[in-house]
Amino acid sequence: MTRQLVITGFQPFPGVAENPTEVLVRSLDTCGDPVLQRAEAVIVPTRYGDAPAALRSVLANPPRVLIMTGISARAAGLVLESRASNACTAALPDAGGAMPPESADPLHHLPARCDIADLCAAVERAGLACAPSDDAGGYVCNHLYYHALAALDESGADTRALFVHIPALAGSALAATSATALELADLQRGLGVLAGELLR
Repeated sequence: MTRQLVITGFQPFPGVAENPTEVLVRSLDTCGDPVLQRAEAVIVPTRYGDAPAALRSVLANPPRVLIMTGISARAAGLVLESRASNACTAALPDAGGAMPPESADPLHHLPARCDIADLCAAVERAGLACAPSDDAGGYVCNHLYYHALAALDESGADTRALFVHIPALAGSALAATSATALELADLQRGLGVLAGELLR
């Protein structure tokens, strides 16, 4: 039987002692949204070597929809990433202290498996800020996104896949140094809109 919806978050990493994506994903089973409550929640390690491997095991039985989430201190709302790059350029080590691996083809990109403009419009209609982006960064977020898209392409699955950067949680330690912060309920609502649209 085809799994319907998988949503991922990340564990903490240097500078982020409590990752809001982990808080968000762990909250879904009690959020009140029936679509999100039925989602399979997966928390992946913020490590270059381990994150893709953890997700590949999930994608062995591809879901209809895969939504990956990451934290961005620059996000002014939900940020929908239109592509992933094969290059990792961040100077920040991962949670295990490792630096990014070198890429044989750093200019290669893979596109999101959905219509970013339509999804942004749906989130905005729900009263939440949302913006497209063509740069998923150079850290583990982008690394996971690229490897997830590559794995889906390799398998031939028709999974609709998207990476979403979220801002800090309101009231959290990260809120003071982030472009904005959102209440957990608003993050849940935005994620619910995306999930509903992608499952259509």
